[in-house]
Amino acid sequence: MIEIDNFALIPASIIGAGVVLAIVGLIRHRIKVARLKRFVHAEGRVVQHEEVASGDIGFAYNPVVTFTDSNRREIKFVSEAMAAKESFPIGSVLSVVYDPEDVSQAFIDQPSMKFAEEIIWGGFQAF
Repeated sequence: MIEIDNFALIPASIIGAGVVLAIVGLIRHRIKVARLKRFVHAEGRVVQHEEVASGDIGFAYNPVVTFTDSNRREIKFVSEAMAAKESFPIGSVLSVVYDPEDVSQAFIDQPSMKFAEEIIWGGFQAF
Protein backbone atom coordinates (compact mmCIF):
# COMPACT_ATOMS: atom_id res chain seq x y z
CA MET A 1 0.00 0.00 0.00
CA ILE A 2 1.28 3.44 -0.89
CA GLU A 3 1.54 5.91 1.98
CA ILE A 4 0.78 9.55 1.30
CA ASP A 5 2.32 12.15 3.53
CA ASN A 6 -0.56 14.52 4.36
CA PHE A 7 1.89 17.38 4.92
CA ALA A 8 3.07 17.04 1.33
CA LEU A 9 -0.48 17.78 0.17
CA ILE A 10 -0.54 21.19 1.87
CA PRO A 11 1.58 23.03 -0.75
CA ALA A 12 -0.39 21.38 -3.55
CA SER A 13 -3.65 22.44 -1.92
CA ILE A 14 -2.44 26.02 -1.55
CA ILE A 15 -1.32 26.15 -5.16
CA GLY A 16 -4.62 24.62 -6.31
CA ALA A 17 -6.64 27.16 -4.32
CA GLY A 18 -4.51 29.96 -5.79
CA VAL A 19 -5.14 28.75 -9.33
CA VAL A 20 -8.90 28.54 -8.71
CA LEU A 21 -8.96 32.05 -7.20
CA ALA A 22 -6.90 33.40 -10.10
CA ILE A 23 -9.34 31.92 -12.63
CA VAL A 24 -12.36 33.29 -10.74
CA GLY A 25 -10.67 36.69 -10.49
CA LEU A 26 -9.92 36.74 -14.20
CA ILE A 27 -13.50 35.82 -15.09
CA ARG A 28 -14.88 38.49 -12.74
CA HIS A 29 -12.48 41.07 -14.23
CA ARG A 30 -13.52 40.24 -17.81
CA ILE A 31 -17.20 40.52 -16.88
CA LYS A 32 -16.58 43.88 -15.23
CA VAL A 33 -14.59 45.21 -18.21
CA ALA A 34 -17.38 44.15 -20.60
CA ARG A 35 -19.95 45.83 -18.36
CA LEU A 36 -17.93 49.05 -18.12
CA LYS A 37 -17.76 49.33 -21.93
CA ARG A 38 -21.46 50.17 -22.07
CA PHE A 39 -21.26 52.67 -19.21
CA VAL A 40 -21.57 56.39 -19.91
CA HIS A 41 -19.74 59.36 -18.39
CA ALA A 42 -21.59 62.36 -16.97
CA GLU A 43 -20.78 65.42 -14.91
CA GLY A 44 -21.98 65.13 -11.34
CA ARG A 45 -22.19 67.51 -8.40
CA VAL A 46 -21.86 66.76 -4.68
CA VAL A 47 -25.04 68.02 -2.97
CA GLN A 48 -24.62 66.70 0.57
CA HIS A 49 -22.81 64.14 2.73
CA GLU A 50 -24.18 61.05 4.41
CA GLU A 51 -22.49 60.36 7.74
CA VAL A 52 -21.34 56.77 8.28
CA ALA A 53 -19.90 55.28 11.48
CA SER A 54 -16.32 54.25 10.84
CA GLY A 55 -15.04 52.14 13.71
CA ASP A 56 -12.57 53.71 16.11
CA ILE A 57 -11.98 56.85 14.06
CA GLY A 58 -15.54 58.11 14.48
CA PHE A 59 -17.30 59.00 11.26
CA ALA A 60 -16.61 59.02 7.54
CA TYR A 61 -18.77 60.61 4.89
CA ASN A 62 -20.29 59.29 1.68
CA PRO A 63 -20.90 62.03 -0.88
CA VAL A 64 -24.44 62.32 -2.23
CA VAL A 65 -24.11 63.09 -5.94
CA THR A 66 -26.59 64.26 -8.58
CA PHE A 67 -26.16 64.07 -12.34
CA THR A 68 -28.32 64.24 -15.44
CA ASP A 69 -28.53 61.01 -17.43
CA SER A 70 -28.78 60.69 -21.22
CA ASN A 71 -32.61 60.86 -20.96
CA ARG A 72 -32.32 64.23 -19.17
CA ARG A 73 -33.49 62.79 -15.85
CA GLU A 74 -31.82 64.06 -12.69
CA ILE A 75 -30.35 61.10 -10.82
CA LYS A 76 -29.25 61.20 -7.20
CA PHE A 77 -27.08 58.51 -5.61
CA VAL A 78 -24.97 57.98 -2.53
CA SER A 79 -21.40 57.05 -3.34
CA GLU A 80 -19.69 54.52 -1.10
CA ALA A 81 -16.45 56.53 -1.09
CA MET A 82 -16.31 56.79 2.74
CA ALA A 83 -13.97 59.76 2.94
CA ALA A 84 -13.46 62.97 4.86
CA LYS A 85 -15.85 65.79 3.94
CA GLU A 86 -12.88 67.69 2.51
CA SER A 87 -12.34 64.97 -0.09
CA PHE A 88 -15.67 65.76 -1.78
CA PRO A 89 -16.78 69.30 -0.83
CA ILE A 90 -20.44 70.18 -1.33
CA GLY A 91 -20.85 71.83 -4.71
CA SER A 92 -17.78 70.20 -6.20
CA VAL A 93 -18.07 68.87 -9.74
CA LEU A 94 -16.82 65.38 -10.51
CA SER A 95 -17.02 62.72 -13.16
CA VAL A 96 -19.70 60.06 -12.78
CA VAL A 97 -19.95 56.76 -14.65
CA TYR A 98 -23.29 54.96 -14.97
CA ASP A 99 -25.06 52.18 -16.82
CA PRO A 100 -27.73 53.73 -19.08
CA GLU A 101 -29.82 50.57 -18.63
CA ASP A 102 -29.57 50.71 -14.83
CA VAL A 103 -28.67 54.15 -13.45
CA SER A 104 -28.62 52.72 -9.91
CA GLN A 105 -25.17 51.35 -10.83
CA ALA A 106 -23.64 54.86 -10.92
CA PHE A 107 -20.33 55.58 -9.23
CA ILE A 108 -17.74 58.34 -9.01
CA ASP A 109 -15.16 57.94 -11.76
CA GLN A 110 -11.92 57.46 -9.88
CA PRO A 111 -9.41 54.60 -10.07
CA SER A 112 -9.91 53.50 -6.47
CA MET A 113 -13.64 53.00 -7.08
CA LYS A 114 -13.20 51.15 -10.38
CA PHE A 115 -10.51 48.76 -9.26
CA ALA A 116 -11.34 48.19 -5.58
CA GLU A 117 -12.87 44.81 -6.35
CA GLU A 118 -9.81 43.70 -8.33
CA ILE A 119 -7.50 44.82 -5.52
CA ILE A 120 -9.49 42.81 -2.98
CA TRP A 121 -9.51 39.71 -5.20
CA GLY A 122 -5.79 40.14 -5.79
CA GLY A 123 -5.27 40.20 -2.03
CA PHE A 124 -7.12 36.92 -1.64
CA GLN A 125 -5.04 35.40 -4.41
CA ALA A 126 -1.83 36.40 -2.65
CA PHE A 127 -2.61 34.03 0.23
